[in-house]
Amino acid sequence: MKVLYIEDDENVARLVCVLLRGHGYEVEHYSLGQTGLEAFYRAYSSWDAVIIDLDLPDVSGRTLIPEMATQCPNLPILVFSGFSGPRFGLDNRFELYASGASAFLWKPSGGQKLLDVLKELIEIPPASID
Repeated sequence: MKVLYIEDDENVARLVCVLLRGHGYEVEHYSLGQTGLEAFYRAYSSWDAVIIDLDLPDVSGRTLIPEMATQCPNLPILVFSGFSGPRFGLDNRFELYASGASAFLWKPSGGQKLLDVLKELIEIPPASID
């Protein structure tokens, strides 16, 4: 399974990449949103899932999600972010889902939780609403 991972925190990225690779995932990591988006477009049909942070230094993950979801509507997009507290409430999560996100996990979630959610997203593709 091939995962595109866009995360600017190198320590978090290193841990997640080791975790995912240790469980058989092929991971490509990018620390900037724009380079991650370029990698997405170079091979958009080859990705099995995307894991994306919202707070990136060059472009918000909120901007990237609808672009990716428009190109690949059934591609699971897991938001893995440290946003919390009153500045990120339920309405914000609904906006993410409406823009194409498949799931949301707070950082730091345990590694097993990340693996479980990712596996579920890949094995049970989202239903299309017609």
